[in-house]
Amino acid sequence: MNSAGAIFIKQFQDILKNSGVLIQFIMFPGMAFMMTRVASVPGTPDSFFITMFAGVFIGMTLIGAVAIAIAEDRGNNSLRFLLMAGVKSHEYLLGIGGVIFVGALAVGGVFTIMMPDLSIIESLIMLASMMLGAVASILFGAIIGMASKNEQSAISISTAAGMFLGFGPMMATLSGSETLENVFGIFYTMNFVYEDFRTTDAIQRFGIILANVMVLMFIFAWVYGKQETSKKGVFIMNKKVITTLLTLALVGGAGIAAAMWYSAGFVSTDHARVTTTLIPVPAGATGILERFTLYVGQRVHEDEILGWVQNGEAMRSPVDGLVVQTNAVQNQHVSQMEPVAVIADTNGLQIEAHIKETDILSIQRGQPAIVTIDGFGNRKFAGYISEIGMATQSELDGEGMSLNFDGTFRRATRFIPIRINITDDINLGNLIGVNASVRIPLRSFSGDLQLGDDSNNENIAEVAERRNVYTTLESVVRRIYVEIGDHVTEGQILCELDTGDLLFAIAQQRAAGEAVRQSSQVINAEASLRAAEIVLADAEHNYEAVRKLHDAGAISQNDLRQSEIALQSARDSHQNARALLNAARAEISANLTSMEISLEILEKQLEDSVIKAPVSGVVTAVFASEGVPGSGLLFIIDK
Repeated sequence: MNSAGAIFIKQFQDILKNSGVLIQFIMFPGMAFMMTRVASVPGTPDSFFITMFAGVFIGMTLIGAVAIAIAEDRGNNSLRFLLMAGVKSHEYLLGIGGVIFVGALAVGGVFTIMMPDLSIIESLIMLASMMLGAVASILFGAIIGMASKNEQSAISISTAAGMFLGFGPMMATLSGSETLENVFGIFYTMNFVYEDFRTTDAIQRFGIILANVMVLMFIFAWVYGKQETSKKGVFIMNKKVITTLLTLALVGGAGIAAAMWYSAGFVSTDHARVTTTLIPVPAGATGILERFTLYVGQRVHEDEILGWVQNGEAMRSPVDGLVVQTNAVQNQHVSQMEPVAVIADTNGLQIEAHIKETDILSIQRGQPAIVTIDGFGNRKFAGYISEIGMATQSELDGEGMSLNFDGTFRRATRFIPIRINITDDINLGNLIGVNASVRIPLRSFSGDLQLGDDSNNENIAEVAERRNVYTTLESVVRRIYVEIGDHVTEGQILCELDTGDLLFAIAQQRAAGEAVRQSSQVINAEASLRAAEIVLADAEHNYEAVRKLHDAGAISQNDLRQSEIALQSARDSHQNARALLNAARAEISANLTSMEISLEILEKQLEDSVIKAPVSGVVTAVFASEGVPGSGLLFIIDK
């Protein structure tokens, strides 16, 4: 190690004298800092320039610095003297690459600090992946330096290789080409990790970087061995080094393979949070807010009086919930529809997660899920999928297609929102908006892949030979027809949920639809159009009569002009009346469509309120209780 220390000191002094290398250590983080603040690329995150220049720095600067340093040692015969002095390959690499690695660690820390909104753990993960990439670049640079004929050759080759590894991933990302992304995806410079290590994607990226390092380590050892003049062309390496490298490769590969296999058994996402329905409370009347003492964090109960406008009716809470926002103060003047407060429904707390479009077909409603919430550390909570979105989040947000600079389509992974109900006893009332992580198992305890239920019954999920029967409805269980140990046949009724509220809602929806159909808005618009048609016909008739008199010289040009103005006014009125009728019909059509969709949902819920056995088997567990809301797991049936 004394040899490595001496080489380290020598290389450090050489780097300080090499302004070309020093400039690159400063230039790339500086460019990332400036570009992040003055420019942006549509469809990319705020950290785009930081990650881009970090990859360019690791892939280009380090390879060139090491290659040129080693080529100089070969050119002035320093490497030959080191070999004759018995310096080992790992000692030489530690000495000449150690300085570069320390510099890369410092610059990598700067890139990490510039990343927005990273936790300490995420920052360390990012830095670790970059430093593993730095090791790969140092090895690659050493290979080029030793294999090159002279220093000029080393500069040319290292520049080409650095540009390929540094700028190639950037071009693949900007172009949106799936082919380019697949080509550069095997290289370490496109696999630095900028997200939590728990995700499968991060594990795969670390695996690719480690595989690059292993390959380059073997190539370096072989190239260094060929420099031994007494045994030229022979693979020379210490047996201990060979054993160590093979052990590292096998253990690392096995660990990565095991982690990837385990992770493949789950659909996982860290893009999740605690959420609920937020209900705005309108003032209800225009005037002075005579009584209003709500504050953020206050708990309210359904129908509780929240305040009132002078000479107006009292505002009441629509649900049991938590006040999360207030927009007014007592004695303030408010308008009728102005929301004075926002209340979060604490009885409807759920986990909202976003799943990649490539994983969405692997999950279904009722499927079990494991949830961790940031406020509870590593504690795990059981839940189930209660809702799967019918559109990607980007469509819901009104985002268009991702485009490249040249206007061509850029393929980007989309996410679909899902909702998860927690079955464990936990109070999430003070955790609205808190981040969460979700893992949805795809394998049973026996390791078999979980299969979807072909019955299209959204209340059922299958796990191996056991069926868990769920409901996502909030209705009270009215009657239970089975108990533990009962044999049931497929389609047999297990229990019924109370349908009183559903029947009332359906009746209301139908009545509202009928009221819309009989709306006076269209009737009035049709009457206005008929009146406009009569006026237009009269105006046209009058104009023809005036025009004939004018042609006969009986009336003046001014009289004809007045008749033309009256005709144009009648035409405009007729056109406006027709436009108002079309708008009224369109509005009613849209309202009716919305009501029909709502009615279909209610009727489907009415159908789902009768819980039936998905398969023939034995009831092994009953979680439902009469008189208690049945949302969640109701029964377990073993085939």
